[in-house]
Amino acid sequence: MDRVDRLEPHLAADLCAAVRALARARLSYAVIGANAIILQGIALPRTTRDLDLVVVVEGGLDSIRSGLEAEGLRSTRISHRFVASSGTEVDILPLPPEPGMSIEFSGGGRISSVGLSESVRHAEEVESGECTVRVASLPILAVIKVHTATIRRGDRDLPDALAAMKQFEAHGTRRFEVNYEAVPGLLWETAGAFLLGSDANSMLDDVTLDRVEKAIEELLGDPRMVDDDSWGRERAPLLRAFRSGLAGGVSREDV
Repeated sequence: MDRVDRLEPHLAADLCAAVRALARARLSYAVIGANAIILQGIALPRTTRDLDLVVVVEGGLDSIRSGLEAEGLRSTRISHRFVASSGTEVDILPLPPEPGMSIEFSGGGRISSVGLSESVRHAEEVESGECTVRVASLPILAVIKVHTATIRRGDRDLPDALAAMKQFEAHGTRRFEVNYEAVPGLLWETAGAFLLGSDANSMLDDVTLDRVEKAIEELLGDPRMVDDDSWGRERAPLLRAFRSGLAGGVSREDV
């Protein structure tokens, strides 16, 4: 099964509509968010019916709004949000060619841009019968979710990141190649998180890496994030393993 087929048919069609407009404008972009994680083959503990894309564009969304509307995406009162004919909400985040650590919108407000440049830089192509979409790599998606978990209310971002950590490299040989003795507390069950962090380490800018490490420390500082608490029993070991990978921990027997 092609990975994009994991989306509901109307979501896949709406994603292709957005991608057609961006391709016509010759803009670099990446699909991010929960549906990007699904496209990367991860089973999430929840469903989501919206789409999120980050687009490198000079001049903001107004410079490409007409092209998006021509593909059936209707503008809303929220400057970066569009609605497809099926009702799907499509958030398109305009990233300046030389971004800072946040995106400011013309109508006011801002959001963090941590990891967004890397999401475009390391995007991977996913083929489907309808279109080819560029999806942020799973390590970058996990990084964005971990950071967002510290700045957005709700309990969806951290579980999304943890699902990626648990399932990463569950097949193949990479978990067998990890030098478990070199990473205190690392187990087979948390090796995916370690490898995910290790891969992210090679993709992140120094500023992004620093922000994410601070986010992990904040999350681990939650009083519930301890091994003898039912809430933190699984979360804490995965986050610690992910942090070890981000720190550049030894990952192979022959290193």
